[in-house]
Amino acid sequence: MGFEICDLRFCLAVIFLCLAPVGSLMAETSWILIPAPRFMGNSACFPIQNSKNTVLCPAKISSDGVAIISSEAEIKTANNALETLITSTSLLAEKWLEEITPEITRDAKNVITYGVLRSDTLPIAVTVLSSAFMKRYENQFGPELTVVLPNRNTVFIFPELIDNHADYTPQIIRAWRSKWPKGSLEVFKITKVGLKAVGAFEEP
Repeated sequence: MGFEICDLRFCLAVIFLCLAPVGSLMAETSWILIPAPRFMGNSACFPIQNSKNTVLCPAKISSDGVAIISSEAEIKTANNALETLITSTSLLAEKWLEEITPEITRDAKNVITYGVLRSDTLPIAVTVLSSAFMKRYENQFGPELTVVLPNRNTVFIFPELIDNHADYTPQIIRAWRSKWPKGSLEVFKITKVGLKAVGAFEEP
């Protein structure tokens, strides 16, 4: 499952992703790193800190915009270095964040309780891997965010201080069971060096 890759290498990769220069899209943008269930991964995938059930897998974007998990053989054939995957992911993530508007839910006191990013065509779960994600949403949700990626096309965003994640179980499970490729039922905190699993939803 790729867990032979040392954590240091992965942390350095995520730091590179956060610092990757962003500008006009480079020619090689058809390959990305995408969060996926561990059972869908392969030896080319990377671990996520503290995660038991989710990995980051190299994938490519097909002509209809769907991310497809790539085999190790495909990675070698395409000669995609880790740095290329990281840079491509960062560039696409920033572009997609500009195109997607979150659905914001507030409580009776007009305080934001959570937000949802959705796309019918884009695997926007990858956007949480870019430093642009935090920069875009920290003013609304606070300087430290938690996210859930139930499928590749949906991202739930929560303020870190929220203590009632269980209340959202029905919505998360519906998204997990939707027509879109599965992502993860784990809850991730976005840190300076990438994602860190801090909990998980469970199917009833």
